[in-house]
Amino acid sequence: NPLLGAFFIGSCIVFMTFVVLNLFISVILVAFSEEQIHHKPSEEEEIVDLMLMKLCSLFGLKRKKQAGDDQTE
Repeated sequence: NPLLGAFFIGSCIVFMTFVVLNLFISVILVAFSEEQIHHKPSEEEEIVDLMLMKLCSLFGLKRKKQAGDDQTE
């Protein structure tokens, strides 16, 4: 039956597309979680953080402390 064959091929293509998409997403999530575990702030990030702190103190605004901040004021 040609209609049943077309449906079978189409469903296999859709199923395999979802499998490959899930594989791609899982690889990205594993890489992202590894980066979060071993995150080391870059020099540019520290400079931007310092500039924001100086601007906030200039305008008298209080800046919320982040969990990773280990500076004491």
